[in-house]
Amino acid sequence: MGLPPADPRKIKRARTLALLLFTVVSSVLGVVWIQQRAQWTATTNAQVQLATDQASLRLSDFVVARVLATAGLLESTRTGDDDEFVARALTVQSEFGGFQAINRVSPAGIIELVTPAAANSVALGRNVSLRPHAREAFLRAQRTGDVHMTDALELFQRGRGFAVYFPITEGPLAGHFVNGVFRVDPIITTALRGDLLEGYWIELVDDTGEVLTRPEEPDAVARREAERRPTSSVTFALVDRRWTMRAWPRDALWRQLRAGRPDEVFAFALLLVGLVSWLIYVQLMREVQRDRVAEERREMTRRLETTTKMESLGRLAGGVAHDFNNILTVVMGSARLVQREAGSNPRVASHVSAIMDAAERASALTRQLLSFARQIPTPVETLDLNQELRGLEPMLRRLTPARVTLTVSTGQEPLLVRGERSQLSQLFVNLVVNAIDAMPEGGPLRVRTRRDGHHVLIEVEDAGVGMDAATRNHIFEPFFTTKAEGEGTGLGLATVYGIVTSYHGKIDVDSAPGEGTTFRLRLPAARPTRRRNEQAAGR
Repeated sequence: MGLPPADPRKIKRARTLALLLFTVVSSVLGVVWIQQRAQWTATTNAQVQLATDQASLRLSDFVVARVLATAGLLESTRTGDDDEFVARALTVQSEFGGFQAINRVSPAGIIELVTPAAANSVALGRNVSLRPHAREAFLRAQRTGDVHMTDALELFQRGRGFAVYFPITEGPLAGHFVNGVFRVDPIITTALRGDLLEGYWIELVDDTGEVLTRPEEPDAVARREAERRPTSSVTFALVDRRWTMRAWPRDALWRQLRAGRPDEVFAFALLLVGLVSWLIYVQLMREVQRDRVAEERREMTRRLETTTKMESLGRLAGGVAHDFNNILTVVMGSARLVQREAGSNPRVASHVSAIMDAAERASALTRQLLSFARQIPTPVETLDLNQELRGLEPMLRRLTPARVTLTVSTGQEPLLVRGERSQLSQLFVNLVVNAIDAMPEGGPLRVRTRRDGHHVLIEVEDAGVGMDAATRNHIFEPFFTTKAEGEGTGLGLATVYGIVTSYHGKIDVDSAPGEGTTFRLRLPAARPTRRRNEQAAGR
């Protein structure tokens, strides 16, 4: 016998409690995570912005210092001495560094003098006015008499850089220009060396959108990853130009910053909450299982008590029936003798006939008692339950009053059981009569048969008054009846119980007051005999 079904309300409560715990705690964790993530994002962005501001200030100071140093060379041009200019230019480059070249340019834009000569000889004699970006700054300086700086340009010496032009307004070289040339990459490397360059990728763009420098080109995966990192930019002035610096963390710094992100902690906490919720659900389901086991034990105890009581009643009923049957044998024998001796005396014959009828009814009662007590040996054979029920259906319909609608449902497949034909008939008749008596107002009465695993199932369902639990606990006891006195013997269901248990079957009853009653009888299914197989083959 399997465990009774678990209470769906307890299962629902276990699921609800576990789900509620997970939902509430995970919601709180979610709110905390959102706050912590927002705080981490703000802190990280502020750190990147601060680094960008510092880098732009350092780069601006670095370039401005060298522009001012270039302006100091104007003093050396008053004498027109080339050697003095070269010596002063080399001194500036040595002290400050970061220069590609310091040149002197003629009013026509021709580079007349370069320092240092060896590294910049390629630029000597070239005309800066023929280079678009250089031409613009050169002409502005010539027109305004003030210092001007180029946009990003390709240097004569190759590579990206920029240049400044200082007009010479006094002395024999008036109209000429002192030209400072800078290569961008060495300037950035020198100005931002240390933690800024090690921690950040730097990109510089001038006010025309020309890129002065950008970091080494990462692969596609690294580029997409970099685009998701916090980025900041700052625009700053250099001479008469404006540059924009953009910076974002390199891999090592990004790993360090990301270590403070609350995502991993939140994921672990969420996993922990889910695990705790699952453990609580498992524990609650174990309690439900324990309740099922306890209910099964109570049911087994009740069934054992019922079986023990029924066996005791069976032995008692069998003993009483045997003794009563012996008495009836004497009564019926004596009545037959009196009947023969009375001859044709109608008055005596009438009394004897009444005695004989009463004795026959009493004999039938003892047979029912013996059947309940399973003390009547009966011939057992393999029978088709569906066939027996179909053959019995006309009689069942004659027993059924007009107020009751009888429905008999059998399948075409044979349902074989080992039993005795008259007992199976008695089983159906007693159940149907019991159902009819339970429906004084009438209603549907259904008799169904079907296979149920290794058993044959008989269901008799009525729409009668139903029974409470106290009544259900006694319905199979001999002489127990809820009918009025004189309307029943209380042996109908007791006989059904005796027949079913003698076949090693079992009976379940589903009933409640006002909701009708359903009897479910499960009898062991039998295997077809050779004779029945031959009969089936001959059909």
